This record gives sequence, structure tokens and C-alpha cells, in this order.
Amino acid sequence: MATKPAGARRSRAQAAKQRLKDATPVGRYERTRLQTRMKLVAAAKSVMARAGVEGATIAEIASEADVGFGSFYNHFSSKEEIAEAVFASQTEDLAKVLDMARQGTQDPALAVSFIQRLIIRKAYLDPVWGWFIVRAQGALPQMQTTFKERAAATLGRGTREGRFNIPAIETAIAITLGGLIAVIRNMLEEKLSDSVGAEFADLMLRLYGVAPKEAASLSRLPLPPQLLAALHQPKYASAGL
Repeated sequence: MATKPAGARRSRAQAAKQRLKDATPVGRYERTRLQTRMKLVAAAKSVMARAGVEGATIAEIASEADVGFGSFYNHFSSKEEIAEAVFASQTEDLAKVLDMARQGTQDPALAVSFIQRLIIRKAYLDPVWGWFIVRAQGALPQMQTTFKERAAATLGRGTREGRFNIPAIETAIAITLGGLIAVIRNMLEEKLSDSVGAEFADLMLRLYGVAPKEAASLSRLPLPPQLLAALHQPKYASAGL
């Protein structure tokens, strides 16, 4: 009679060991704790999308998650901490998509077009995330830091390579971030399509010194299929502008 390879025997043994671990009280407790935390983060995203970080309350978040008020503090010490968790959970994967666009595109101007349009498309695909970003901008320094650092890297590269003519990068970043938030808000309020992303990218490229005709062309090139596929995944795949 043939014997199973050692690797197969180990795999079956490991699977059985994992099943036993999952069945233990500790395993069940860890899963329950993780599920509760995830429910709180999802609820905070929804509440803060409606009311902003400052307007949201812990009681409202707990109620939305169908979790006891006291249980909130088993997972988060404050409203600000859970706001940071919402931002991190939602933006880490988007940041990976945007890094893919930046690192996989040699022309900084085309990279900027892809990145800005992807951010607006994400807000279109996930309006709750879009409203969270719009209403959290003034109360979440982490958001500003994340986007500003990546914007500085992309615009700085384009300026060094002579692709952009930006005399004041900090000012350009401020205008870009403020404009993105404003366009996302308008898109969500007016229920516009994400074609506004191409219009925004066109205007920003002109601001950075790209010739109008080229800016119009770059902002309307199709987004690469691999970036769209990553963006449409349940977990989005870095953030830069």
C-alpha cells in the first residue's frame, strides 16, 4: 500500500491542529473580539461619513454596530483612535493601488492623471468612504500627512525631471488636496459620474505646467486594467497624488 508523502501528512496534521485551535475557547474569543472590532470600525465609517469625526459620538457608533456602549472601550480608547483605524483600514489598500500607478508609469504627468482619477473613482465606487474623507479632512491629521507626503514625492519627481514647472510645491499640494476634496464632495452631492476625475486631472496638469492640449490628452487616456481590477477588489490595493 502506498504511503502519503511526508509533506501531505504534515499539511493534514497542520489543518487538524488549526481546526482544534479554532474550536478552543481562546480561538473563539479571539474571533469574536476581531469581529466586534470590525463591526465598530464599519459603524464608525458610516457614522463619521454622515456627521464627521467631530460630530460623531461613541454612543452612536456603538448603536450602529449593535455593540454595547461599554464594549467600545475594550477596543478603542477614544473616538479619535477609531477614526484613525477607519482611515487606516480604508486607505492602506487604496495607497497600494496608487503606488502601483506611480511606480508602474514612467511619465510623472501620466502617473498624476491616473492617481487623481483613481482617488475620485474610489469615492464614486464607495460613497461612504468618500463622505468620510470629505468630512474627516479637518479632524484627522493622519489623512493630511499620508496624502501630503505622497503628493510631495510625485510632484517633486515631475519637477526634478522637468515635466512640471511648479515654483511652490507646498502650495501646489495644498491646492491639489483641497481641490480633490471639493470635487469629491460635489460629485457625491450632485450624484455626478466619476468622469469629473478626468476634468480635475486635466486642470491640475495645466496648473503644474503641462501644455493644455497634452493635459487634455493625458487626463483622458484609459485607466490601466490592472489598476481598475485592484481598485474593484473588496480590499483596495498606496496613496499619492
